[in-house]
Amino acid sequence: MKQIIAVFFLSVLSFAQIPEIRVTTKDSQMPSYKTDNGCNSNSGGGWGWGMPSLTQIYAFDYVAITEFKLTDPKGNNLTRSAQPDSIRLRGNSTATVEKRPFRIKFDKKVSVFGKEAARSWVLLANHYDKTSTLNAMAFSLGQRLGLAYTPTFQFVELYINNIYRGIYLFTEQIQVNPGRVDIDNKAGWLAEFDFHSPASDECQNYFTTNRYNLTTFIKSPEDLPDSTGYRFVKNDLNSLVDSMYLNSFPENGYRNLIDLESFAKYVLIQQLMDNHDFNSHSQSGGLPGSNFAYKDVGQRIHAGPLWDFDLSTGEFNGVMTYTHFTKSNGQINPRHAFYQRLWADTVFLVKFKKTWDKYKTVFTTEMPTFIDSLTGAIKTSATKNYQGCGSGATCSNANVTALTITQYNAEIDKLKKWWTDRVKFFGDELNKWNIDMSKDIQQQPPTLIKNGLELQAKGDVRVDIYTIHGKLQKTVNFANGTYSIPLNDLPKGMYIVKVSFGSEKRILRVPVR
Repeated sequence: MKQIIAVFFLSVLSFAQIPEIRVTTKDSQMPSYKTDNGCNSNSGGGWGWGMPSLTQIYAFDYVAITEFKLTDPKGNNLTRSAQPDSIRLRGNSTATVEKRPFRIKFDKKVSVFGKEAARSWVLLANHYDKTSTLNAMAFSLGQRLGLAYTPTFQFVELYINNIYRGIYLFTEQIQVNPGRVDIDNKAGWLAEFDFHSPASDECQNYFTTNRYNLTTFIKSPEDLPDSTGYRFVKNDLNSLVDSMYLNSFPENGYRNLIDLESFAKYVLIQQLMDNHDFNSHSQSGGLPGSNFAYKDVGQRIHAGPLWDFDLSTGEFNGVMTYTHFTKSNGQINPRHAFYQRLWADTVFLVKFKKTWDKYKTVFTTEMPTFIDSLTGAIKTSATKNYQGCGSGATCSNANVTALTITQYNAEIDKLKKWWTDRVKFFGDELNKWNIDMSKDIQQQPPTLIKNGLELQAKGDVRVDIYTIHGKLQKTVNFANGTYSIPLNDLPKGMYIVKVSFGSEKRILRVPVR
């Protein structure tokens, strides 16, 4: 599997001068939002599940950009004018607050800050995070732990129509694309578990899993003609949750469906930062938000990329009264039943503990240095954040009051103390579990090669190749050893390959081109 892991370790020099992005829109229009009825025309908006008091479903229209100008002291300058580029709001609750996030869409793929060219880019406002650090911390952790497809990032100061909007985190849109989630955009998939109800244009690629009530948005493949085209994604996820739900779990072959190491890294970062949106959002009936998973052709389901950490490191009393840097002793295992189920698998716990042990110096040494480096460089920009509040709204809430340097430094001191306390508590609690480290196993899935696959057999292995309609084409058997199985003798198309070893089975989709 292609895994492009962007190593973006940032230093004081990286942030010494904050780049500036200026966006000018046609007729000076500001991106706005409107309510959306979602999939039920009688719903009147809302997040569903009989909770009309929650925020509405929002839809966003793009506004034409007449000029996009990036000025970067390090030389990554970019000016685009007279192009059909556009900008819109993005997010859920953050789309309506004083400092709002945006999505930029160029008319063709463009490289920004030297990153892989793409059309869509994101400007994260970090509205609920007065330090502007938490998303950057999560992304940095993902990069340091080698979690594939973790977004890269760059702080910028944003102006729209010559009005200062504040300091933003410029990063990639979570999508299937080279340099992002770099998987097959037709036979692979990317999905998001999120408690929000779908907007009207998301209905055909939205479903709820058979078990654990995971409300799921299929992000890729894109633009399939109808919901039946997404059946293979639903089947993959339902096979996983069904296997996890059974009494025979975990010794029932579920490990053939899931990449345990990626889930160990992903869950560890979420829990270490005590991310509220990951841990059963209290206003969603106990469902997670902004949780991503993906699967490439012939591979297991992987966790990631990381996203949405502005409501982490604290205590939730409602998004507008969220208290950061409190309660560093929050539980270290997940609250949602799907992720909690992994705690019944000793093999997963071994990988979780091994991840902690391997990267402990990242948590104890590298991240405190990173926080000092980052905050020392952005503090002047961060204190300008809510001067005028960007959108023109009144800054009446304590979360969006502009901070002095002294006040900002006090917030950073709270963050640093919280981090130190959290890391110590996390390690102490993990050591109390007395995990049997001898229970580890190495996952070695069949590997896709051009027009075929390669596998390492331990004992007798049988491979059955079927057409997409279930017609058996051929069967091959192997003993111990490494084997290549070419399929280029078959007509072009997609094939279903069943690999059977002992009592376990693995189902793959293999293209022949």
